[in-house]
Amino acid sequence: MANAQSEDMAITITFRESVGFIETLDELFGSGAGVILYHIGRGIGRAMTLEQGKAKVKNFEEGMNAFASSLAEKGWCEIEFSRVDPADGSAVFKVKRLPVPEAVQGNYEMLIRGMCSGFLEAIWEARVSVLRGKTRPDGFELIASKGGGIE
Repeated sequence: MANAQSEDMAITITFRESVGFIETLDELFGSGAGVILYHIGRGIGRAMTLEQGKAKVKNFEEGMNAFASSLAEKGWCEIEFSRVDPADGSAVFKVKRLPVPEAVQGNYEMLIRGMCSGFLEAIWEARVSVLRGKTRPDGFELIASKGGGIE
């Protein structure tokens, strides 16, 4: 059980260590590594939302901007929300600048998809599925909707 002091403590791993982590999951679990990383990402996304404070995130635009800034500041990736409709529980956003080698990008993308899902689940208080959309010259789209799991 974590105490108040340890809850604010950061655990940092190097870029090489994170790539090694993803490669090891891929060696052990094959295509299942992406599913594992998606669910790890969900937990990270929910935790990031809680760090921002749920009251703050209820202002959806403020919450989206804080989440996107946090991802960029921590070096995960850059995202832009291009369309969000909290009323029907859908969103489309663009992901740019994945900081990993091409060999692990697919699994890393699953981690990012999970993080976005966890963020939206925490503020919409519902299960959210995040699927890959169109590939763009500078990244790719993710499409989120309430309900479902990963596909």
